[in-house]
Amino acid sequence: MTASLARLMNAIDLQNEVYQDSTIMKKVIIEALDIENVTLLDIINQENIGNVTKALKVLDFSASKR
Repeated sequence: MTASLARLMNAIDLQNEVYQDSTIMKKVIIEALDIENVTLLDIINQENIGNVTKALKVLDFSASKR
């Protein structure tokens, strides 16, 4: 679970770099993930990332209570 969470957090960090208008980072992500539809990165927005982050915090809190 920790490795998956680390990968997800890295992905979120990379996505944040894209939103800071880093065209180099966007090209790296597109090539690394072999994305053919470049607009896919534009579909993912900050609100969606915020929702994922909140869900992870709730999940982490729930897991730590067990």
